[in-house]
This record gives sequence, structure tokens and C-alpha cells, in this order.
Amino acid sequence: MAFAMRIIHLSYARVKSDDPERWLEEISFFTGILNEQAKKNTVMSIHCLLRKGIVVKEKVEYHFLKRTIIQIIFPFAIHRYVTKLKPEVVLVHGLHFGWQILWLRLQLGNRTRIFVQHHAEKPHRFPKNWIQKIADYFIEGYFFVSQAMARPWVEAKQIKSPSKVHEVMEASSTFSPMSRVEAKRQTQARGDLIYLWVGRLDANKDPLILIKAFKKFARTNPSVRLYIIYAGGNLKQQIKEQLEVEEGHSSCITLVGSVPHSELLYWFNSSDFVISTSHYEGSGIAVCEAMSCGCIPIITNIPSFKMMTNNEEAGILFPAGDETLLYNALINSLTLNHEAQHQKTRHLFETNLSFEAIASRMALVMER
Repeated sequence: MAFAMRIIHLSYARVKSDDPERWLEEISFFTGILNEQAKKNTVMSIHCLLRKGIVVKEKVEYHFLKRTIIQIIFPFAIHRYVTKLKPEVVLVHGLHFGWQILWLRLQLGNRTRIFVQHHAEKPHRFPKNWIQKIADYFIEGYFFVSQAMARPWVEAKQIKSPSKVHEVMEASSTFSPMSRVEAKRQTQARGDLIYLWVGRLDANKDPLILIKAFKKFARTNPSVRLYIIYAGGNLKQQIKEQLEVEEGHSSCITLVGSVPHSELLYWFNSSDFVISTSHYEGSGIAVCEAMSCGCIPIITNIPSFKMMTNNEEAGILFPAGDETLLYNALINSLTLNHEAQHQKTRHLFETNLSFEAIASRMALVMER
């Protein structure tokens, strides 16, 4: 039977912002999980900003501490603050804080259970690997997007046992389906089938392979359209050279550029498919947001995406970096039952990736 707990989410990351309200808006993909947890528990979240204070939203207390880098490296004052809140569970965000966790356990004592959530970090090198190995003795469990992503940590013996790893999505989406007609009125997107790619123009996101495969795909399917939303990265010039046209003037591919996050709602609801060509993702927030609106995923078969699609229960997976198999995936997308795939995608989101699903999976672990 479920029981109420006092849960603290603890981040040691120093955020260069002095506006708590704006910061909470920026991390809405995370705060929704806390809102769900607060329906049954007392939930607090601690962040190191450039301004101190307490903000209460949806029954969640957000505590903002003004701390220097030195005070974060030697977090005694932070932990005194945590101790006064009398938590039963502390969930530390990030696997790069083994040193801080050692002191957290020392200051909290054994009455508080400590969990850690993975946020795309990779195993430590010497000497931090030894600190993590020691800290592991005091950590009750870890939340990873997929068991496969925890394997390098287990193989490096920085997590002693795979039984301590629990599979759960790290964040979710505030978006939901809306009228496709209204969405397209906002985006002006055109095409019989619309494909969308969102990300940085860098080697890990690999947009160059996308351009090459989609150009080939569009030659025999001239009514398809690809829209690319991007911010940052160093491959823009190479992409323009691949297109062989000025930005925005390709008949089948449009470089949209950067858009406010809120406007992605309209883009996801305008699109039939979301494409990701990433080689590595801690989770894949853009894909998650697209799936929340019913976009059918055509994404690489990396561990996080396998989990998000329940091993291709919806959409199509292909190997990262393989132009031919991406092209084949695009061809196969034409033959899918689009309405059925749309419904499967929405179902996967609700059952595995929504705020409610994430909070429920965490509760099953924390309540043991």
C-alpha cells in the first residue's frame, strides 16, 4: 500500500540565474514529475541559483539557495539545510556528485534513503571513479532511462550491482495534441507528409546524414517535406552546401532555425513524423515532446530511444550513422498505417513517458 513520504530533489548544479520563476518555466519538463509526486507526498526541490528564496507551486516547495562554487564543492551548509527539512528520501540529480553524496550521507545519517538520477553522464575517470565507487555503498538505487545506459557504469564497477538500477524516463512533455488545422495555420507547414527534426547542428545529432537520406527520399516522393528546427552547433554551413541552395529555399527541406520553445507545440502538431539521427542521448526530450503530440518516431536505435519506443512498438528505429538504413526507414514510413501508429505513439507516451507514468514508476521503487 502506498504511503506518504517526505521527498527532496537535490541538484548541486549552479544555475546562473537570479529569477526563480523563469528558471521553473525553463525546467517544466521536470517539474511536472514533482507535481505528480506531490499528490501523495510532501515534495521539495533544492536548486543553487544566484538568488535565495522559496516558491510554492502545485504543492511543491522549491528552495533556492545562493551558493558559490566552493560552497557546492564543500556542501556542508547545503546539507545542513537539507537536514532541517527532515527528508525520508533524497533524490540527487546527476551522477557526477559522488563527493557530495559521501558528505550528504555523513550529515544525514542512516535514516534517509538516497537515490540518484542519471542525466546523460558517462562513467568517471581516475580519481573520481574511486569516489563514485565508495559513494555507491550509500546509494540505495539509481534511475536510468534504460538498463543499457547503466551498463558502462556497472562494467566500470562504479555501480556495484545492476539490481540497483531502475528504468524510468528522466523528464516528460507539457505538450498535448491539438487541432492539426490550427497548428498548420501557425507554422505554415505544407506537404502531404511532414517530417520534423529538432536539435543542435553538431556531430552527435548528425543532421548531415539526415539531409543526404531525405534528398534521396524526396526525389521519388516529391510531396513530402522536411522541416529542420535548430539552435547552435557548427554544421550549418555544411548543411547549406548539402542543400546547394540558400537557407529556406529548398523545395523539400526547410531550415526553420530557432523558435521559442512554446511554438514547438504547433510544429509537433503539424508533423506526421519526428526524426532523430542522434548517436547518443541521455533521454531525448524533443522526441518525447513530439510523441506526446502523436508524432510517429523515426529515430536511431540507441538505448534511450529503444526504451521510449518500447523496442519499436511504435515508429521505426535505424542504426545511427547509417544513411542507407535511414533512407529505407523513410521509404517504410510511407507504408505504415499512420492513424494506428499515431495512436500507438500516444499510448506509449501515456504509459511510459508522461509525468504520471514517471512518478508512478519512481514511487514503486521508493516505497519498497
